[in-house]
Amino acid sequence: MILFLLIMILYAEPILKTCKAGNRILNKISNNYQSKLPFQLEFNIIQGFNDNDSVQEMTGIFYLSNDSCFRVKFPKQEILYDGKWLWSLDESSEQVVVEEFNPQSSLKFLYDIVNGNWDEFVVNNIFTFDSMSNVAEVRLSTQNENNFFKSIVIKIDTLSNVIKEANYIDFQQNNISIGFKNFAPISFSDSLLFKVKDFGNKELIDLRPSIRIVR
Repeated sequence: MILFLLIMILYAEPILKTCKAGNRILNKISNNYQSKLPFQLEFNIIQGFNDNDSVQEMTGIFYLSNDSCFRVKFPKQEILYDGKWLWSLDESSEQVVVEEFNPQSSLKFLYDIVNGNWDEFVVNNIFTFDSMSNVAEVRLSTQNENNFFKSIVIKIDTLSNVIKEANYIDFQQNNISIGFKNFAPISFSDSLLFKVKDFGNKELIDLRPSIRIVR
């Protein structure tokens, strides 16, 4: 029994050191991002589908406010989270869909890592590349009942404390890669970016609980 406990202690010690080192890196990123709110961040998503070997690619701009609201601009589509509901505008159909924010989605993952919501994740390992690149690779897993993710890898610029790339495999074995660039603060005068009313007079499809309205 004593031998077993000693083995467990020796095994747990490097894991705890890895978690602490990884959390320090992630906290530096969060502090950097939070200090520059509101800000914008360009991203590129490449999604590989396991069932048919097809690949889908999207580019967009992510805007985060200082009250956790965000807006995402894609070509011909915009998504706005007002802190409670998710609003999606499809410019081709001129429809706006309002619904709950799905906690198991690529968009929620993007929001969490940019907003510094690391509480749902556990650091499994850290890999540091050559010192000239200033890049660290942090491998994560979820610590709750969220089975959406099978593996998560975050690549970080440890010099500027920004996320360069995030990769994950979901429960359907789809492979998603998100690249980030051009992180920059935005003016407080751009607060209209986070207002629903600028969607205008579009057809509204309301999917909020207990509400099923199309008008």
